[in-house]
Amino acid sequence: MTEPVGPDTLPVPIDVDVDPAAGPVPGWLIVAILLVILIVLIVLRGAGVGYDFKVKLRGRSVSVSGKRLSAGLRSSLVQFFENDFPPKTRLTIYGRRRANRTYELRFHGRVSAGEKQQVRNFLTSGV
Repeated sequence: MTEPVGPDTLPVPIDVDVDPAAGPVPGWLIVAILLVILIVLIVLRGAGVGYDFKVKLRGRSVSVSGKRLSAGLRSSLVQFFENDFPPKTRLTIYGRRRANRTYELRFHGRVSAGEKQQVRNFLTSGV
């Protein structure tokens, strides 16, 4: 069954007021906007946004901070990095606990693959 077509049932055109002199958006502007967004995301990631805790090592000095970090885990981390981990001139570790009780870790500084694994093993040992 078809609907009747007449002057009352025709689609109404939408009147959009576009300045014809404006022209299309230049490509360099789009690239510049995307570059700014990328830089902001890199800065936020570098600042540790989205991670549960941060461990900062400077020699034997250990600083642990985080929003989702129990006092017991905080003190265990400090003790581990002060006594059982090789001293580092400069190392920062960002960590996030996943739903399956594993950790996502990101290391900033000179650290070997074995040392990274040592940190992972410590965190997953049920501390």
